[in-house]
Amino acid sequence: MLTYGCFFEELLATQGELYVNNENGRSDLATEATFNGEEGLRVFE
Repeated sequence: MLTYGCFFEELLATQGELYVNNENGRSDLATEATFNGEEGLRVFE
């Protein structure tokens, strides 16, 4: 699997998960990655 950021972000989005905090940087500046949870790991299964 190619691990380009846009592919990874899309696979997270289809699971309802965000890539970074603060609503993916929409409500405020993103200050932390949030993709290291169960959904992020599931992308690579």
